[in-house]
Amino acid sequence: MDSSSATTRATNSGVTTSTTDSRITSRPLLSVHVDLDGADVIFRAHGRRYAGVGDPIYRSGMENLLSLFATFDVRATLFVIAEDLDDPDKRAVLEQARRAGHDFASHTLTHPNLRTIGAAQKRQEISASRLRIEDALGVPVQGFRAPGYSMDADGMRTLVESGYRYDSSCFHT
Repeated sequence: MDSSSATTRATNSGVTTSTTDSRITSRPLLSVHVDLDGADVIFRAHGRRYAGVGDPIYRSGMENLLSLFATFDVRATLFVIAEDLDDPDKRAVLEQARRAGHDFASHTLTHPNLRTIGAAQKRQEISASRLRIEDALGVPVQGFRAPGYSMDADGMRTLVESGYRYDSSCFHT
């Protein structure tokens, strides 16, 4: 291969391998992340009560996503609301995702608007959710995303104090 040539190869694992001047570098072709907001949380965010039994949309949506991800050998980051671990159906599909090798991040304990709650509750939502997910699923939780992508400076400080490595709450403008 001459010094000006380069090749790029996409693989089923979603990694692009580039070879230039006998150097190999790898980087993901894409980054997939999913907020796991169930029907109850969506209703609550709009001031309504969810009267359904279970959450068939959550389960069928996750099962379809996991099937799609398996077909294309994609690993995603799943932003989990920690209280969902109390629901046996949701927990089962989250454990299925863990066995498939997906990453987990926190989306709080109960999905409140972090800008409208007090400092103590905000700290609880951020720090306890991480520990709850790690303990329940036996996986490291390094990332966080605030409900509605709504985060403030106090919340960011709490993330650092709680040991998160990254936040995914802000839209770039």
